[in-house]
Amino acid sequence: MNSTHTLWYGAPAAAWTQALPLGNGRLGAMVFGGPLESRFQLNEDSLWSGLPHAYTVPGAKEALARARALLAENRYLEAQEALETGFAGPDCQSYLPMGDLTVRIAGEQVENYIRSLDLETGIARAEYSLDGQRVVQECFISHPDQALALEITSQAPLNLEIALTSPLKSRTYAHRDVIMLDGLCPNDNVPEGMSPDDPSLCPEEKEEQGIGFRTMAAVVTDAHGEVEDKGEVLCVRKATRVSLFLVARSSYNGFDKHPQLEGRDTAADCALDMARVRRLDYPAIRDRHVADFSMYMRRVDFCLDGEKQDALPTNERLQRFARTGQDAGLIELIFQFGRYLMVAASRSGTHATNLQGIWNDNVRPPWRSDYTVNINTEMNYWPAEPLGLAEMHAPLFNMLSALRETGAQAAHDWYGARGMVAHHNVDIWAHATPVGAG
Repeated sequence: MNSTHTLWYGAPAAAWTQALPLGNGRLGAMVFGGPLESRFQLNEDSLWSGLPHAYTVPGAKEALARARALLAENRYLEAQEALETGFAGPDCQSYLPMGDLTVRIAGEQVENYIRSLDLETGIARAEYSLDGQRVVQECFISHPDQALALEITSQAPLNLEIALTSPLKSRTYAHRDVIMLDGLCPNDNVPEGMSPDDPSLCPEEKEEQGIGFRTMAAVVTDAHGEVEDKGEVLCVRKATRVSLFLVARSSYNGFDKHPQLEGRDTAADCALDMARVRRLDYPAIRDRHVADFSMYMRRVDFCLDGEKQDALPTNERLQRFARTGQDAGLIELIFQFGRYLMVAASRSGTHATNLQGIWNDNVRPPWRSDYTVNINTEMNYWPAEPLGLAEMHAPLFNMLSALRETGAQAAHDWYGARGMVAHHNVDIWAHATPVGAG
């Protein structure tokens, strides 16, 4: 490895924060690159808790007037109490993980391991020797074809097992060469100590249910490979080449639409996605993805004079830089990684980049992984215009359009004012009201 556009490591990821991020703006994956158990933690940008809502706090305008009067008298603690008890409303909802794709490969001895992420093409790879035979795992998420594509090749026939799981309420089933997971998001934030599939959060009544989703993966092997469904997993035997294509869709249909009563048909949407992918093979999907992704990444280059340690693994470069402060190539790499994350997390037709981009593995993510619009959302989009990624701004403008509607109601109810307003936190339901209570 010797490139200012490549992250690479000599070991698989041991923690989520060490995994490599992939994305097409809507679908996201954190790729761990394990040689015997390869985990792909999955996200879809419309999977949130909750339902459409318009929170009201009776007496909010009066509480604001009281707080202002108290501030004029320098009674600051009392003014704060007036705002906290009579003005602020419930918190916004949380961005949620979709689940995990896990591929378990039969084998024992692993040697010569390297994993990498090419920032120019958006392709993650793991290469190693397994029991003396070379194995390559290659993965990307295509925007043109709206699918995650994974290919595993080996010098010798492989036996492997493929599973789909989710921390949310879900069921998984496999049939022939396809594995599917149907899930349900909770209808509210998940309290500490409560499971996200608790009946109070996932009731039987459709009108009280949150966003539903389907994840669907299909497997294709070489002529010698065999695929068999076994309950909730797919088993592949005697294959030297295995291609997997994963699609996912949710029932979310807009900030003001009930996801069950007015939601999208996840089964039909996934079937359309998979039918499109099935018409192509892995090399064709790869070529379309690389042409699309690299078009944005190649718009801007950034070169510095000075020492460059491109031949070192990325983790070693970071440790070395902390000691020496010397590695111009690492600064170039971090610059391009920032651009890469924007291309991967914010594309036309997707939702705006939240606090964690589109990558989250926690049903109770820090700060709900929401849109913290006092600064963090703006920071996400600072690079868009100056760094040649103006198209990636579009999802933010779409979010602002939704806030014009909910924000107009908030301006009237909280301030008795015309126009529109948004406060500290926003979610996929265009939450515009002040948070702090409940």
